[in-house]
Amino acid sequence: MLENPPFPFFKCLMEKAKKQTMLKKHYATIILWVASAGLAWAKKTGGTTPCPYFHPPDGAFFCHYPGALGLGLVAKAQVKSLFAWQNRPINSQFLLMPGPSVWRLWPRFVGIISLIMNTAQSFILRHVALFVWVLSALLWILGACEARRQKPEVQDLGTPPEEITAVPDSVFDLQGHRGARGLLPENSLPGFIKAIDLGVQTLELDVVVSKDKKIVLSHEPFFSPDICRSPQGDSISPGQERQFNIYNYTVEEIRDFDCGRWGNARFPEQKKMAVYKPTLAEVVDSVERYIRRKQLPPVYYNIETKSRPEDDSIFHPKPEEFAQLLYQELKSLSILDKVLIQSFDVRTLQVFKKLDEEVRLVLLVQNPQALETSLRSLGFTPSVYSPYYIGLTEGIVRKAHEKGMKVIPWTVNDLESMRKLIRMGVDGLITDYPDRFQQLRAQKEKSAPK
Repeated sequence: MLENPPFPFFKCLMEKAKKQTMLKKHYATIILWVASAGLAWAKKTGGTTPCPYFHPPDGAFFCHYPGALGLGLVAKAQVKSLFAWQNRPINSQFLLMPGPSVWRLWPRFVGIISLIMNTAQSFILRHVALFVWVLSALLWILGACEARRQKPEVQDLGTPPEEITAVPDSVFDLQGHRGARGLLPENSLPGFIKAIDLGVQTLELDVVVSKDKKIVLSHEPFFSPDICRSPQGDSISPGQERQFNIYNYTVEEIRDFDCGRWGNARFPEQKKMAVYKPTLAEVVDSVERYIRRKQLPPVYYNIETKSRPEDDSIFHPKPEEFAQLLYQELKSLSILDKVLIQSFDVRTLQVFKKLDEEVRLVLLVQNPQALETSLRSLGFTPSVYSPYYIGLTEGIVRKAHEKGMKVIPWTVNDLESMRKLIRMGVDGLITDYPDRFQQLRAQKEKSAPK
């Protein structure tokens, strides 16, 4: 039943008439219908048209069936689009409307009614048929305006309806890049807790190896001059950072470097605080205890191995040792079922594949277009294809899905790009700002029918 008073409905019809939206959308079928009705009325009033009205005809089929067929198509399109927009199946809201399986027969049904209306000898039968035909027209107009009346409730949010519907469901894998780098220092204990509070499903992080063979969180295998200071509080000059090679420091020595108090010029919203580069064991222990205490859903860990062939045995162990150290650490932490291992370096992924085929592997690529080339280099199909988001297309997403891979692009920080990627069908995304992504979900919840 319609809950709104009739006046907005008639206002809607006037607006549609002024904008001519009905004519623009279905001009061909409307012309057929109007022409059919006009010819019939001319005969009824004494004209010479070959299309009779309320008399057994010779030409009724050719005159009225096309018009009725057009009317049925219009009614079908309008009412179906209404319920599609509302994302619910056709039901009894519109009196006793036929179900979805009948809609494909609806135009022919109206055409038959037209023939009955023009050929039947019974006065009552002819007028019942006329009533059904008129009812179809009303349903068409009613359906169009009912949808139109409900849309402003969504548009008041300032977001077009297609953008609001471009919000994933609960299985979408939102990943906090280095925790929540846009808000708190990267790869830090406070940053990961913040990301969990913002509703991420997966914590994305980077690991290197220390001098004492511990797995440590760091995006670079050295202390970055952009965010870190020496134990004496001195800045690290650009060009000298490779002298501060983490592979040459023990875990205890690494903790003496501050990598958060000075902030990050690239992320002005990031809160400044003193932090050090923690071990993977510290992060997992802190996260798991926090989740248990808060009774939160489990989170997953997307762990990138930071390695390059030219840095082997200088900034990190060779792939076999690196992968083995990480694998044993994950086993001791009992989180193998919660991790994804990602890398640009296919060598560590290949070693992990041999160590444990059950571990989910992620291929990181800079160029989204190089799907086939990247897979040939890797030598097998990973669980996830993770490209840089710029250049990613719906076709690439579809091709990756056909190969059995999920698609999770990096690093997506603006709302428009998030919406665009979600419409492409990606399975998740990696972002420095989990709070921005949650704005999309908040809009969807606010716009949901009460």
